[in-house]
Amino acid sequence: MNENRLEPRVVETNPVTVTVESAPDAPELENQAFQCSTYDLSVHGLRLALPSALPVGAKLRLEVALARPADRYRHLARVIWSHAAPDDIVLSHRAGLRISETLDRRALDWANAVETRLRGLAAATA
Repeated sequence: MNENRLEPRVVETNPVTVTVESAPDAPELENQAFQCSTYDLSVHGLRLALPSALPVGAKLRLEVALARPADRYRHLARVIWSHAAPDDIVLSHRAGLRISETLDRRALDWANAVETRLRGLAAATA
């Protein structure tokens, strides 16, 4: 797959609750909620490991539970790309999301949490 990342990402698995707010190409998904996990994350985006496909352009409400330090962040995001991941039987799809808004006035907290993880990776590889 081509890497079109705009910023560095941290490979990390965290539980996520997804609620589909709008999906014009799949209206039957609207208002559905399900559990999945992060595959990686950045300040402005996430890659999710999902149990089924999400249509490109779908608008999602997310609750991401980070483990270290334990905290929860709520975001609004849009699906930028989506494809099958046949190597994973349970979470058989991947989707790239662009965060459009971090809720509860916590955008700076989210950015700091991601940056702390990135610094930890840099220190571990130095």
